[in-house]
Amino acid sequence: MKKLALLGLLVAAVGANAFTYTEHDGVSENSLGLTAGGNIAWMMAFQVTGGNNVITAIRTSFGSPSFPGSSGVAAGTPFRVHVWTLNSPTGDMAAGVNLLGSWNGTVAAGSIDTDVLQSVAVNATVGANGTWFAIGADVNHAAGGFPAPLDQTAPLSNNSWVAGSGTAGGFDPNNIGGGIGLFRMSAIGFPGDWLLEAEGVVPEPGTIAVIGLGLAALAARRRRK
Repeated sequence: MKKLALLGLLVAAVGANAFTYTEHDGVSENSLGLTAGGNIAWMMAFQVTGGNNVITAIRTSFGSPSFPGSSGVAAGTPFRVHVWTLNSPTGDMAAGVNLLGSWNGTVAAGSIDTDVLQSVAVNATVGANGTWFAIGADVNHAAGGFPAPLDQTAPLSNNSWVAGSGTAGGFDPNNIGGGIGLFRMSAIGFPGDWLLEAEGVVPEPGTIAVIGLGLAALAARRRRK
């Protein structure tokens, strides 16, 4: 008599929880640029929560509908986004950062003076819960341009920063205090939160099912077909 053995297989369906790190309310009341033009960088610091430490995209826009036509950038203009970990336990970018990566994007026409955020895919793993990281975007613009979109409606986080260079392409993500320097927005009279956010996903186990498979015990000889 053939004996049957049951083999239980654990099958875990893998899902994903999406998350977003953001402080803005989706509407810019202002936009900033460098007086003489150059390469401006706008940055936000966030504290890691809920194990949400795998960043897969950074989203931002350019200019503000509050001041149409003044963004100083055109569709097709190249820009960069960046992810850093922070040395500070309080989110102070001036205390030092560690660059995890930089990625290239191209300004979309629909993201100029509209507050419509466009996404750049990234791949960065930041720290454990309670640690701080920062994201940023930089773009070149001419004098009289104001590409960095700023939400100034309370409540505000006080975690927004600005840096850059008076030279096109001069912002160095490995030396964010070079060029024009590094400034917390509230300290220079422009409190607000950039329209700049980080997205990510956290894989999680889904429904676990046990499947019983009936398997014939090994026989002395193969069954002929």
